[in-house]
Amino acid sequence: MSSVLRALVISPNVEALEQIQAAFKAAPNVELALHTDWLAPVQHTTAPNVLIIHGDAPSDWLRTLRNRGYRQPALVLTSDTDNPTIAPLEDDLRPLENVTWAVMRAGWLPHCVDSLLKVG
Repeated sequence: MSSVLRALVISPNVEALEQIQAAFKAAPNVELALHTDWLAPVQHTTAPNVLIIHGDAPSDWLRTLRNRGYRQPALVLTSDTDNPTIAPLEDDLRPLENVTWAVMRAGWLPHCVDSLLKVG
């Protein structure tokens, strides 16, 4: 990640937020705004360049964020057993990437975000 990565991270689970934060600990130039509430601030001093979402019904929460003006690429963390797919009717959620917790535990979360930003 050559420039500063600013991620808006939303999960109702504090332990999940801590794990996501730990995944970026060794990555340089990363700023994480962690929220346990889906009503994340609409205004930021510096806009995030990626959204990281974890929780029940992530498509619904992402759609809510999109409706509130967040157009940044989104990475959705899903359980290791989920095989999420985006239906054609959910094109309004793109750009979007699904990543399992196993990928995060293997240390690949920063790489996934970097790849998403290059494509998005």
